[in-house]
Amino acid sequence: MRSTHTVFHYILTIVWTFLKGLLDSLLWTVVGLIGLYLFYSSGSPYNILIGLPLLIIGLGVIVNSLGSDLLSVFSPKFNQGICPLCKN
Repeated sequence: MRSTHTVFHYILTIVWTFLKGLLDSLLWTVVGLIGLYLFYSSGSPYNILIGLPLLIIGLGVIVNSLGSDLLSVFSPKFNQGICPLCKN
């Protein structure tokens, strides 16, 4: 049985998405910084092959997480779709 998506659910989902996005962004910032460090260290050419993808992946996931945060605030349908209380 699916419950109705109330204002309390809307606010709770926004807060949950922001907290989850903050933790995800912190993790992927560390991955991106490791990639940046490897990219700028001049030990071997493999540092570029490993560091650049880590940097790009870290930045890409951070941008994606910020997009989910914005969608949860401004899109009621998206918010209802990811609501942890309305899921079966």
